[in-house]
Amino acid sequence: MTFLKEHHHTLLVTLFLIGALFVAGSFEARLPDSAIAATTPGSQSTVLSFEKGVCSGGEETESCTTPHLDVIYTGELRTSDGNLTKSDTKLKPGDQVSLKIIENASFFGVGGSFDSPLAPWVDELAGSGCPGEEYTLWGGGEQGDESYCMFVKKPPVSLSLSGLNCGVLSSTEISKGIRELSTNCTVTTSGPQASLTSNFSSTDVYEAGYTTSPTIYTADEKEEIYGMRSFGGIDAATLSWNI
Repeated sequence: MTFLKEHHHTLLVTLFLIGALFVAGSFEARLPDSAIAATTPGSQSTVLSFEKGVCSGGEETESCTTPHLDVIYTGELRTSDGNLTKSDTKLKPGDQVSLKIIENASFFGVGGSFDSPLAPWVDELAGSGCPGEEYTLWGGGEQGDESYCMFVKKPPVSLSLSGLNCGVLSSTEISKGIRELSTNCTVTTSGPQASLTSNFSSTDVYEAGYTTSPTIYTADEKEEIYGMRSFGGIDAATLSWNI
């Protein structure tokens, strides 16, 4: 009888341990993944515009136009395999993502049949004249200096980070009127979320040349208005990602 009791006790202990391991294993299988998931699209974009009517000439020769400037900020957040982050993207601490920002500026004359040339990005208000016919609304004159163009001062750009560690933004002029800013980031959190925001400061708009067709200006007027000058401003903007 004592032998049966001892074996019965051993059997109960064994069954209890097996049951405990099974429960623990089930609980472990239901533990949440330590990865974080993207909740905003990998590609973000915003458009800022500036428009201002101007008139030139005398009472009999007055001519008016409205230069319109568009600045487009586009940002792309990609995983290490080159794909844009999306809702089913999951990242864990140590994973890499790359950030690329494109700044694009162009302008046109409202109500006119003009092309939409690019607006150069400049460091400061300096210099005179337009940098080339590809940047102008119109051209003419013996030396091609009868033209109109707009410029945008390069805005300071900063990053606000949570759960990410990013390098310094590098800047490249990839085309006329188009800038690229880029950096690489490392995920430093296991959740519940990481965030990245690109902050574009407000910036200045400049103009140079003739605000309307140069044929309506006198020689004295042309001497006064050919240099680069302040014209307005572009508001601050942000692009944000949650992952």
